[in-house]
Amino acid sequence: MIKTNEMLAPGCTNHCDLKQEVSIYLITRGTMLVEWRNNQELLEQGDVLVGAKFRLKNNSDYFSTICGLILRDDSLGDFYKNPVIIKKDQQTDNDELSKLTHMLNCPHSLDDMLMNVMRYLPKVMNSIGRIESILPLSKSPIGRIDSRLIIINRYIREHFNEPLTLQTLADLIQCNPVYLSNTYSKIFRISPIKYLQKIRMSKAKVLLTQTNDPINEIANKLGYLSNSQFADLFKRFYGITPREVRKYQLTNK
Repeated sequence: MIKTNEMLAPGCTNHCDLKQEVSIYLITRGTMLVEWRNNQELLEQGDVLVGAKFRLKNNSDYFSTICGLILRDDSLGDFYKNPVIIKKDQQTDNDELSKLTHMLNCPHSLDDMLMNVMRYLPKVMNSIGRIESILPLSKSPIGRIDSRLIIINRYIREHFNEPLTLQTLADLIQCNPVYLSNTYSKIFRISPIKYLQKIRMSKAKVLLTQTNDPINEIANKLGYLSNSQFADLFKRFYGITPREVRKYQLTNK
């Protein structure tokens, strides 16, 4: 079964609880909360959810939309005992998944969709297990989500190369920095500044290993005001300095 642009009104829930059904959903607009057993996780636009026996709930004040596939297969139902969540920024290295999500997001005709599903789905299902998925740990109910947190989350992803501070982000939505840090951490289970650092470090690793850009230029591109600050954070994340990464690259070449 293929679902295209299925809307979920605020406060409404979509159930996927048949034992032999596995769903692949792409969040195409808004945010949703996926719940199963005593777990829950916030999904944003562009995230992909694969699993069986879960609930999708729109906990925001606005309509959210999903596109997806529902598969009936005994073996798949046994395999996905817990949903697998693939965040938008984790999909770029998986060509088959990127093609499948693009197909779900931009359907042309039912025949085209079915043809593409049969073409990409087997490789996608085989590769999902190799993707670093985010499995929920929270067991406490999440209340109505402050929509401003979604604005901050999106802003960080789009402006990570600017010298952002907690105060800058708080000013963006006109709130107290402590409130922003606490509420953001409660929903996303990571502070806004740590999320910013995580994105920057991921980009830094790519730039160091796949370009010849000088290290100080990479630091500037990622929004760091000093090369030493960048080097200290990089070593904290990866246990090696940017200079050592470059040395390793040159040695292997």
